Amino acid sequence: MNVANLENCKELYELSGWQLDQHDRFWKIMPDGHGETQIGYGEFPAYDLGYLLRKIDQVAVEHYEGRWKALHMTSSAGVVADTPEDAACKLAIELFKAGVLERQL
Repeated sequence: MNVANLENCKELYELSGWQLDQHDRFWKIMPDGHGETQIGYGEFPAYDLGYLLRKIDQVAVEHYEGRWKALHMTSSAGVVADTPEDAACKLAIELFKAGVLERQL
C-alpha cells in the first residue's frame, strides 16, 4: 500500500483530530531509528490516497508535468508533490491551516 510520507502524515494527524477506526489502527507509521519508516502499529496513521479522498470533500488529484497536483474545488488551495498521496496529504494540511477544514474534536 502507498501512503503519504512520515512528516506529512504526522502533521496532518496533529492538525485534523481525525479519530481512528479499527482499520486505520493497523496501518500506522513509525520511524525505526535509522531514518527509515516502518508500517505497523505506531503513533499516528499512515494516510493512503483512498482515505484522504474520502476525508477531503471536493478534491481532485491529477498527474501534472511529471508530478502530482491536488486541488480543492471550492477554494483556491492547490499543491504539487512527487506522489498522489503526498499531494492529497499536503492539500489537507493546507486546508486545515487555512480554516477550510475544521479540526474534529
